Amino acid sequence: MYRLLGELTAVLAGQRRVDECAWLEQRLGLRGAFVLLFQSLMLHWLGERPAPEALDVLAGWAAKAHQAGYLWYAHEASALLNAFGFEGERPQLGAPPDALASMTDLLARKATWEIALDALKGLGAYAAPGTDTTEGADRRIAWQIGFVKTHAMLEPRE
Repeated sequence: MYRLLGELTAVLAGQRRVDECAWLEQRLGLRGAFVLLFQSLMLHWLGERPAPEALDVLAGWAAKAHQAGYLWYAHEASALLNAFGFEGERPQLGAPPDALASMTDLLARKATWEIALDALKGLGAYAAPGTDTTEGADRRIAWQIGFVKTHAMLEPRE
């Protein structure tokens, strides 16, 4: 679980891409219900979709949770399956309790370009210890577009 969280934060910080994260990409359905649920949540938050087999396994875990009386898991997994547009079988649940806040929409989904833009915005936000951050605080990044025949190059400039 900690590796999943580490990879999620690395992607959100712009340090890695989703396809570079082994724990987000591998099939974790056999590692348990909660690992699969959180992996699927993280992929949803990153605008990705788990493999179809993973959604089938998640639906199975939701049905087992419902039968065992673990309604939080059943509702959370069902909300996630709805968000992915899953059309397979799932437990028939009533409306979730009013006090239940769904984790599915806890973080807004972000496209890859939005994550990269946020990482660029944060480049100048962190200074080395002991450095004066007041000087040059109004620096900005501008983008220079250069054309060479049929190719275009986009480069950041301060």
